[in-house]
Amino acid sequence: MKLAQCCTTLNSTIDRKTETCSAATGIDKTGKTIWTDYQNIDMDSYDDFNDLGLAFERNFPKEFKQVKLNNSFIKVIKVKPLIDFARIWFKKKDKNL
Repeated sequence: MKLAQCCTTLNSTIDRKTETCSAATGIDKTGKTIWTDYQNIDMDSYDDFNDLGLAFERNFPKEFKQVKLNNSFIKVIKVKPLIDFARIWFKKKDKNL
């Protein structure tokens, strides 16, 4: 199951590790650079959506349907079980980072 560009709800999974970053966001009237702090999530370390999808399918075969569409197929997935599974998946992964 390829989810990487099809299901952005996985990116919003809560309790992800963040780091405080700072970026130049403007210049004030005196010519001084304005710096703004923001919270960032390293998304590259969470780039295993295909592995997550395959594990979800193995563990919850009744929570999705595969439907033929022309020469390919689509998968209709129940979102709540997928998100619940993803939260556990990412928490386990965070412990190993």
